[in-house]
Amino acid sequence: MLSQAIQIKCYEAILGGSFATLVLTFIGGELFVNVVQAALEVYFMVAWLIFYFVVWFREANAEGRRYGRRELEVLIDGPR
Repeated sequence: MLSQAIQIKCYEAILGGSFATLVLTFIGGELFVNVVQAALEVYFMVAWLIFYFVVWFREANAEGRRYGRRELEVLIDGPR
């Protein structure tokens, strides 16, 4: 799973970095860059969340524990 995490982080750095911002500014202007970067931030936030759940699920299965709906409910209700 380390290689997948590195890939996500590299894509995030490449697509959301300063060089990409500069290129997108020339292509579509500042408003275009803001919209694209906001969409990319949401995309990568969801990608990291899915990655987190996959790792959590695999770790639980490797240890013989069950990971399902109740565990997700505990994660959601825990901080409250």
